[in-house]
Amino acid sequence: MSDSEMLALDEKLAEVFRQRTKSRPDGKKQKKDAKQSVVNFKHRILALVDVYVRNEALNPLAFSLLVPLLRLMRTTSTKPLASRACEIILNYQRGCRKARGGGRDEDKGTAVAAGDLLPLLLEVHGEAVQSNSHAYAKAASASSLIVASAMFAADREAIKQMAAVYAKTQSEWVLGEARLQNSFFADWNNWCQNHASQARP
Repeated sequence: MSDSEMLALDEKLAEVFRQRTKSRPDGKKQKKDAKQSVVNFKHRILALVDVYVRNEALNPLAFSLLVPLLRLMRTTSTKPLASRACEIILNYQRGCRKARGGGRDEDKGTAVAAGDLLPLLLEVHGEAVQSNSHAYAKAASASSLIVASAMFAADREAIKQMAAVYAKTQSEWVLGEARLQNSFFADWNNWCQNHASQARP
């Protein structure tokens, strides 16, 4: 092979390599695309969770979704995911009210005992004190009241245990050991007043 042929081949090889590097996406774009794919996947999962809690609001298995949804709200750096998790918790609360108000009794066989829900209420309160943002406080309050309502529906005497959990959380809040918004306790007081007025003849 002559020198001129070698130079021509070298130029052709250089051109092929240039085209290959241009067609290959750069690392930043790949990372961004991968992150967006994960976010889209999480949105699809949350859509399924939303459908589940709307249709199975009184199913005891649905309670296990509350703490992971709260953790997602607190830890994600993607605001739409946090907003969606909050929306799901609020939809769950509405679904519970609607199911209890509608007298749906098909779930009586799967009813959960109030004592079984107490650890979950404690866990929700433990998660609630982690952040004091408005949306998070709203979702944490709704989660707590979902569990409290189920406990109260199972055993009205459970109000004493629930009040003790709220009192402990409130004392931590007053002492500055917990980060909460006062709406968390205002919602609890409203819930108590509502149930007290229903209990009176």
